Amino acid sequence: MNLRRSIKKIFSCNKKHTTVAEIKLLNPTNRFKGRKIVVTGGSTGIGLAIAKKLISEGAEILIA
Repeated sequence: MNLRRSIKKIFSCNKKHTTVAEIKLLNPTNRFKGRKIVVTGGSTGIGLAIAKKLISEGAEILIA
């Protein structure tokens, strides 16, 4: 599943917030498994999309 499809699926939900478990189900790759990543500006916009994508690929993130 490519990045654009993953992001579309994440944002196509009618819910305001998507849970970590739901994000991991969308794209179960483990490219970043075991990595800890800081995402600046991760509460909205592109930063939020990046944070969700990293979670879906197994990363543990800190939103700053």
